[in-house]
Amino acid sequence: MVPKRIARCLVLALVVGCASTSSPNPRAGIVAPVGGGGEAPGLVPRLIALAGGVDAPVVVIPAASSVKDAGRSSVEMWKHHGSERVTLWNPKSGSDADQPESLEVIRQARIYWFGGGSQERIMQLLAGTEALRILRRNHAQGAIVGGTSAGAAVLGDVMLVRGDPEGPIAPDRLPTAAGLGVLPDFIVDQHLLARARVSRLLNILPAHPSLKGLGLEERTAAIIGADSIEIVGAGQAVLYSTAPGSVADMPPTTTRPLWRIPEIRLSVLLPGDRVPR
Repeated sequence: MVPKRIARCLVLALVVGCASTSSPNPRAGIVAPVGGGGEAPGLVPRLIALAGGVDAPVVVIPAASSVKDAGRSSVEMWKHHGSERVTLWNPKSGSDADQPESLEVIRQARIYWFGGGSQERIMQLLAGTEALRILRRNHAQGAIVGGTSAGAAVLGDVMLVRGDPEGPIAPDRLPTAAGLGVLPDFIVDQHLLARARVSRLLNILPAHPSLKGLGLEERTAAIIGADSIEIVGAGQAVLYSTAPGSVADMPPTTTRPLWRIPEIRLSVLLPGDRVPR
């Protein structure tokens, strides 16, 4: 008969041994926003390779668009670059999205791709659904999530909904809403230079001091991993971050509240640039 003290040691050794040989938690997958305006050169082949090759299931989600046959061009884009398993997933309601066959498509995906249109339409479809829960879980386990235009803006916890870039840098001037939540540390803006939107994130970031901003020009993308951001495509990207110790405030004015931002850092990046996340 084994003495109790020795038995306890054997149990502890087994527990420690099992813990040491268990696989580490997988890293979250790549997030790949595109600034709209067409395909970002070089992006799609990179994502296919990162997802494991042409057999990796791609799910195209055109929920942002109200156009008939939305998403067909995105399906053809992925097929053109060699993807062999591309599915157009276009439920009309959250209950449709959560039907068993629909959920199986979402469950099997290794790349989720959101098209352009209105980012609010995406969240109107997916908010509170089992489909979104599965997407987030799969992303946390390594699946890629990306999108263009509205499909880029929707990726963060906070998304910029709309708003004219002209005007003061002021609180509550541009509306925001909850996004997909797969890029929790960034707010993304798109069509950055083509539509003169450089100042829009300056209106939003002071209310979210823990977040960074990422503005993308058309046909320009970011491949965002756990540790780095790489710019690919045809144009520029702008990375916004609040300088350490710099706190925005709203001093009294004679007209309306305005942001005072002591210091904010802007980095203008080009394709091929890689910076820490």
